[in-house]
Amino acid sequence: MNYGKYNININKLISIAVIVGAVFVNANSQENPIPLRFEEALKMALTDDPGLMARENRIKIDEYGVSESVANFNPRLDIFSSYSRSSLESEIEFFNPLTSGTERIGLFPEDKYNFGITLSHNFFTFGKRSALKRAGKLGIDISKLEKEEYKRSLYDKLARIFLKSLLTRDNLTIRRNNVSRARKKLEIVRSMISEGLASDYDSIRAELLVSRYESDLNISEEEYTDVRADLKALLNMEQTEEIMPIGDLKLFETAVPESPESDIRENIDILKLEKSIEIQDEFAKYHKRTFFPSLSYSASYNWQNGYQPDLDRIKDFWTVGLSLNMNLFDGGGRRSRVARARYESRRAGNLRSDLALRIKADIKSSQLQIAAAEDEIVLAQKRLELAGKGLEIAEARYREGFLSISDLLDSELEKAEAEMGLNLSVYRLALARLNLKSAAGYYPEIDNSLD
Repeated sequence: MNYGKYNININKLISIAVIVGAVFVNANSQENPIPLRFEEALKMALTDDPGLMARENRIKIDEYGVSESVANFNPRLDIFSSYSRSSLESEIEFFNPLTSGTERIGLFPEDKYNFGITLSHNFFTFGKRSALKRAGKLGIDISKLEKEEYKRSLYDKLARIFLKSLLTRDNLTIRRNNVSRARKKLEIVRSMISEGLASDYDSIRAELLVSRYESDLNISEEEYTDVRADLKALLNMEQTEEIMPIGDLKLFETAVPESPESDIRENIDILKLEKSIEIQDEFAKYHKRTFFPSLSYSASYNWQNGYQPDLDRIKDFWTVGLSLNMNLFDGGGRRSRVARARYESRRAGNLRSDLALRIKADIKSSQLQIAAAEDEIVLAQKRLELAGKGLEIAEARYREGFLSISDLLDSELEKAEAEMGLNLSVYRLALARLNLKSAAGYYPEIDNSLD
């Protein structure tokens, strides 16, 4: 029997089944897209994001780092043991004048072992342990701030992509309506040509309008598909899933501070620099105290064999001690480390002042952008109202024969551009508000989303 033929047929059937299944799933996903509001998307982004989990692990790592940094100053308990076997001569022979004879005595045991336990503790360090511990805890605070900063950047990315998805969705709706209206006008022109009321030139102009709107529609569909793919990637969703962003672009509101400049000290970058200053101050204290005395104690208990003349007897002994250590000179290393810590602290302070000035400039720029966008929206609304009225008048006058098809189509284009312009103005206002939030570091929505 030709089993190869059946194997090929089976493989073909499997391939066809996979393709049909994929098409079926894709068709279902296309027909039933998942509705997604911004609040739901934000909750998804803050739940299982890998970057957020990585920063949570960073906090845990720093917490263990604090324990590691002070471990040398904590009590230490050790147990030890050793075993050795020697090939040296283990006995010697000598003449004993008292007995007038020779005697043998063992010099080394062939097997020697030793074991014991020790306890040591550097219990008084003149503040070195506490300085390292405080510096480590401040490092944990910085890691927590970096986690919060990542959450804010995640919110910012998500809000911008979601806004763009609403913009492209509304643009897609506008352009679909444009195509529908243009096709109806083309039908009117063709009917008027048959009645001798329009020319072939009018038909060409109407067909060009349909073609232009269809081309714009294809571009909008591609833009809408791309931005939804970006949104799914940010939310770690399968690309085979179809989503439908829900919401009104005009009603998309983000909380902005009433007095942004008063919230500058709450900016995460400012807080991180302040923590860095405190860390360097603690390091300076630690390096200064390396020349302070340190007091420690130790205790040990030992068991071992190998003592003469009782080779088979185990001897035990204990040792206790107290030590005081003080470094008098280290070649200038301490002075360099202290100076470096001080200059690192000053550097962080200068960066903080520079950052505060840049934040103020960004806040001012964002406020100007918001004001300009609000004015632009008012003008765009007036333009749309006028364009709508103009198109109604042009259509009526065209039907009455007082206006050419060219003038009618120009009015049609003006209304379409006015609708797109209003959408773009609303989108720019939302972006300007996000810029202000980012500059001022004002994100109450994140805390509310986690309640």
